[in-house]
Amino acid sequence: MPFAWMHLKPLAEALKGREYMLGIALAGIALLVLILILLGRLPHWMRAKRHPTLTPFQLEELLQGPHPLVVDLRDPEAFRKEGHIRGVLHIPFSQLESRVEEVFADARHPMPRAIVLVDEHDSQAHQAADLLKARGADWLYVLMDGFHGWRKGRFPIVK
Repeated sequence: MPFAWMHLKPLAEALKGREYMLGIALAGIALLVLILILLGRLPHWMRAKRHPTLTPFQLEELLQGPHPLVVDLRDPEAFRKEGHIRGVLHIPFSQLESRVEEVFADARHPMPRAIVLVDEHDSQAHQAADLLKARGADWLYVLMDGFHGWRKGRFPIVK
């Protein structure tokens, strides 16, 4: 008997000659799990079509080298209470339009560098990227999952 457990004997008899059905069922379950995983990532992919994104790991690597300008768009209370990524320029999203020149001045001093936008989850960062792109920004990125993803990845936080 191909099955070692006696309580599976009725199942073994029902599948006799149709063992391929078990494989089809397992493949169907695997496909369903894959679809559920992909559906969970869909909102990030839709936002990422508008602007290039960086994962927290990619940003951490960039911070080790050419030092991009990281702009934290969270409100001052969250910035103070939860901490921030080292070396960021803190400009709350509500003030960004009036402080665009400050971002450009920092991004070009002492030499041109990439701008990485960070908010709590990344939705406002995409809006900010639209604004900066309309004003002529180059090398513009959004941190995927925002500061939430940074914390979740246990990357260094300055308080």
